[in-house]
Amino acid sequence: MTHIIILNEITVFRFVLLCLFRRKVYVLCIDPLFFILQRPLQMVLVWSIRSGRAHDLIELCPDLQHVKDRHSEVYLYNVFGKIEPWINDYFDFAKVDRIIPDYAMAYKNVVCKHFDWRFIFILTLAAALDKPELAGAKVKGLPPAMLQAMNVYAERSCFKDITPRTSLYHPAVNMLAAVAIAVYACAWIISRVRPFGFRHETFFFAADYLGDPRDVHLYREIADGGPILLVIRCLSGHPLEEETLNTYRTCNSKDGLLTIRDGIELSALAMRDTFRLFKHFRSMDPAVFFQIATLPHRRTMLRALFSRFTPEYFWGRDEYNVEHILRRQELNRIGKHSYGVCLGFGPYADLLAPFRYINYDRYYVFGKILQEIYKDTWAKDMAVVPSGTFGASRKDYMCMGDPRPNDIAVLAGLFTNSSIFVEIVRSLATAFPERTIWLQVKANYAGMKRGIDFVNACSCGLTNVVYTRDPIFDIFKRVTFAFSDPSTVVIEAMQFGLASFMLDISDIHEVCIFRNFPGICVKSAEEAIMRVKNLESGDWKYPRESYADLIDLSGRVFFDIVREDIGLPPEFKSVNNSI
Repeated sequence: MTHIIILNEITVFRFVLLCLFRRKVYVLCIDPLFFILQRPLQMVLVWSIRSGRAHDLIELCPDLQHVKDRHSEVYLYNVFGKIEPWINDYFDFAKVDRIIPDYAMAYKNVVCKHFDWRFIFILTLAAALDKPELAGAKVKGLPPAMLQAMNVYAERSCFKDITPRTSLYHPAVNMLAAVAIAVYACAWIISRVRPFGFRHETFFFAADYLGDPRDVHLYREIADGGPILLVIRCLSGHPLEEETLNTYRTCNSKDGLLTIRDGIELSALAMRDTFRLFKHFRSMDPAVFFQIATLPHRRTMLRALFSRFTPEYFWGRDEYNVEHILRRQELNRIGKHSYGVCLGFGPYADLLAPFRYINYDRYYVFGKILQEIYKDTWAKDMAVVPSGTFGASRKDYMCMGDPRPNDIAVLAGLFTNSSIFVEIVRSLATAFPERTIWLQVKANYAGMKRGIDFVNACSCGLTNVVYTRDPIFDIFKRVTFAFSDPSTVVIEAMQFGLASFMLDISDIHEVCIFRNFPGICVKSAEEAIMRVKNLESGDWKYPRESYADLIDLSGRVFFDIVREDIGLPPEFKSVNNSI
């Protein structure tokens, strides 16, 4: 008999015995009841697979391996779009607005993100159970919610023979978790109390620093407003980093300090809110409850941070994390402002779970179409500001209207494993031999085998296909046309005056907002060649004006939009970005 195991503290003993007795065992995932046991369970899994006693279930679904390699590619299957109504009902989203209004949006964000990381497991199990070699397989440890989500996604109840793990012990497990979290929160608060006071610092601007060199442009652009604080979340090691960290005041998100009075108040808040959340959600899957129960502690860390460091404006780069929701509440409580920026446009699918619940005072997006898509769940009082890309420097903006060669950029990442994509690149190079085809592969794909193989396949025997690692906005200055697989660069190229197209060449790409805008999508090499020829002959005009909802085409410089919103004068009104 074949066994499919979801590895947790309960199934691990059965799993080890099955492995020792050389039974046929597949592992879907690790899903611990207590988060702190993730690492020991991971060690057991590594032992079992390396010794050949167990196998990863995804081995039976090679078509899904690309999702395991790059998590973001799970969005191509539109899992969230299909199961979101079920999530809303199963987790009582309508109810939480009434019973925990101060944590309601944070709760919804946590639930959606919990499933976001489990979409690959839903896809894998749904696909694997159709394999003949798994006929009659026993599935152990599957959480009830994941089983229901799988049935909703598959639009059938063919998995009714699977018995999910019992939920009878959830209240006991969640009580232990709530006590541990509340005790830890109080201990942390006590450790941050300074009985004899501490130095309070104020800043004009604070930023969530995650090592992205694009943010450095913004720091320099608004430095004349006053002192800047960088709250370090992670470091990247890029060449500008050491200089940046030496230029501005820095701290960690846990560096907050408290007076004795504030410490007492926050300890009471942490205890009260943790057990209030336990009261309402004690029967929930422990993996979800743990994240929900930590919300009060996350709030106390933010309040302590702003007790010591108080910015007038805080720049968030964490729209996908729950902290940004609590941060706005804590900043607004003391009369300060929370601003954030959209990190990327979502052409993989219309609805992305990490971006479903967003709450800033002002949120800078590429174009107003995002507000239309997410208007039902984004904060009603959040100002959504269409402002184009934040990745370009002011120098890049100033070159926006400069003349360009009629060369072609091909920007790849998501579909670097597609033979159709290779055919398109080679056909463009053959059809226009006098032009340079600038080929760039996204950094997170360039080092993968599929990225290396893609570049070799595209350029073999073609001298006018030139692979480049140059920044995207430098490439824009060399070309008139751009072709890309689904990516934010499709609309960034539009903003910078290029005739830009998305290669719509995948059978698994279920939903894409670009398909609602005629002229953007290209499905074949022949169509790509005709787009270039028809534009140059005048038989067709690139309909840029009709794409204004996708990205701001006003020519305004991103930094000047932000400067005006934080009370600083802009340097320029706009620049010319016409083709």
